[in-house]
Amino acid sequence: MTNKDKKAFAVLMAAMHEVFTPDRDLPNERQKARAQIYFSTLKDLPIQAIEKAAEQVIKTRKAKYPPFPTPAEIREMVFGDKDDIEAEAIQAWEQAYHLDRKMYEMERGYIEKKNLTEEELVIVKTINLAFGGWGNYQSRMIHNEGFDRIHFIKCYKISKHNIIRKQLMLGTGEKTKGILEE
Repeated sequence: MTNKDKKAFAVLMAAMHEVFTPDRDLPNERQKARAQIYFSTLKDLPIQAIEKAAEQVIKTRKAKYPPFPTPAEIREMVFGDKDDIEAEAIQAWEQAYHLDRKMYEMERGYIEKKNLTEEELVIVKTINLAFGGWGNYQSRMIHNEGFDRIHFIKCYKISKHNIIRKQLMLGTGEKTKGILEE
């Protein structure tokens, strides 16, 4: 977000205030202070992502305390639930074993990178980040399996977060696959 997005952001804050604040008599100066705090904690995100997240929060959030969504909840709507990404990372670790044959064929030029699915490209990016490449991944020591798995999962979360951030910066029309093939 930039300063030119402040007006659109104020409209979002007013909408969430209307939906989530049971005490509608919140003084104007407190509303402005809240909006400024939220703006400063969310300003690294594009306004379009915040609009989409606010819409999701309004659609899906059930009554709880605090009644007004926190900046962390809004960020979670943008970047995804940490538990979901953790489960995805664990599944990706298992899929990496099955990707071995495709990587072998790709390294030898039998298939092209464009033949990999988006999920496989995220795994390849993660393996490059975690192990420095497919060869290092394949030559891991079996007694380091637990550590390697934990390291892979952490790197997967980083890769996934970076992909989402690039998608946000490029706009909603960009394909994930194009970002992954960089």
